[in-house]
Amino acid sequence: MKFTTAASLLLAGTACANTQILSHRVVEEGQFSAISGRRYEVVENQQEWTALWFEHRGLEAERNDVPKIDFDKEMVVATFMGSQTTYGNRIYLDLVATDDTKCAVKVGEEIIQRGARVYCAPFQFSAISRTDLPVRFLDQEHPFESLDSGLDSHQSKPAEFVVRDDKEWSEAWGLTLNKSLAPYVDFETEMVLAVFLGEQPSNGHSVRIADLSETEVENASMLVPIFIHHHTPDKARLPIVTSPYHFVVTPASDLPVRFQRVEF
Repeated sequence: MKFTTAASLLLAGTACANTQILSHRVVEEGQFSAISGRRYEVVENQQEWTALWFEHRGLEAERNDVPKIDFDKEMVVATFMGSQTTYGNRIYLDLVATDDTKCAVKVGEEIIQRGARVYCAPFQFSAISRTDLPVRFLDQEHPFESLDSGLDSHQSKPAEFVVRDDKEWSEAWGLTLNKSLAPYVDFETEMVLAVFLGEQPSNGHSVRIADLSETEVENASMLVPIFIHHHTPDKARLPIVTSPYHFVVTPASDLPVRFQRVEF
């Protein structure tokens, strides 16, 4: 069976076999940056890092508040969404993949169109393992909006759903422990994608839909949501049973949907 993996989507057009998905960690993220334009930056040394941090912090910058990075081992990837009028939008480093020739960085976004009208400029700084390969940035390929996510649901087994009407949406929402009303979805023009990780033995697990692409699978066009199962090291977990989930809304499509899972 031929399937387009997250790594091959990132490194499309490359025939190298040595593709690896790398881990990354968030250094800092938030809603308010002094950098008002959309930008992506790769920072490789302390001088560049201090300069970018001061530009980002603007008048609030202080000499001693620059986060410490070991540039012998890591680099910083900075993503700035630019000026937004809706609070809660998010930009983030989604996936990092390398082959023999380049390092591909997948930038993701969460757009909260139904959020409060507040001026902001979302940002994220992430640290990745240091590499001498050239870095290539990739944006999201298909629009979608995060509706809800959490660590607790009634769904004890892993599951993925495509929700196309109000009845299915009510049933899917009922699987969560969220007591608020389900977010409104116009199923004439939209559909919901849902992923449930199933019961996990600790609080160190999370799941989210990170990418949605129209992709050729087995010689047919399909929508391929890539969802990420992230798990922290054992020593950082607590023995609390969780059942993570994530809902997103996207324009309605008649294409078949094939979910692809990536773990790190």
